[in-house]
Amino acid sequence: MLLTIDDLPKKVYKFMTPSRLNSLSLTSQIYINHLNNYPEDMLGKEIGDNLEGHLNSHINIGDYTFGKKENAQQQNIALDNIVQDLGFISYDNTSTIHVTNSSFTNKIVDNNYFVYCVCLSLDNSVKREFGGAMQVIHDFPRYIKALTMELENRGIELFDAGACEYISKRKQVFTEKDKEIILKKPYLIKDKRYEYQLEYRVLWKYKNNRIINEPVKINSREALNKYCSLTLK
Repeated sequence: MLLTIDDLPKKVYKFMTPSRLNSLSLTSQIYINHLNNYPEDMLGKEIGDNLEGHLNSHINIGDYTFGKKENAQQQNIALDNIVQDLGFISYDNTSTIHVTNSSFTNKIVDNNYFVYCVCLSLDNSVKREFGGAMQVIHDFPRYIKALTMELENRGIELFDAGACEYISKRKQVFTEKDKEIILKKPYLIKDKRYEYQLEYRVLWKYKNNRIINEPVKINSREALNKYCSLTLK
């Protein structure tokens, strides 16, 4: 993984209810959820999301021949590779498959991660929506480094981090004319309607990749005192 702690944004904001902020202040217990634990029926549709880690990819083909080409300029290597990697079409160097007016659809689910979500900006409307209380993390890289060290003692390692990308219906669409076909990271994808939240995520996973069934809690008064401030307003 190329990600390093220093790649993280310097200052971020975490919004929550006053009761959770009070609990954080009293116990120093930092709660880290897992990505498939945001049920909309419990958390509401602005905080909850039943489709975390989901991505729909569509490849629409108007007229294209997969396989050996008479003219190298007719070949779309990126397209050839992805339809084979995703299992849509299988062929060798001697065969060809001609496709017209067709669509290949693939649904990816990649959500077996612990996740810590913050906002990149102080937006009072988002703050109110999440409960009205706020944890300001003044040195996010060092704060995450402290959390990661605690998690490593439990067999959990840093996996990735990044700003969420907001896509309508969580859908990427490609055609045979696209020379670059790169699937986005499902665990950083949110539906377009969440775009106003400007969310940033840090993700961890078990080193042995076992299934995550419950959130994890870390006690770290030092990290909170050194790198954060808490406010009910």
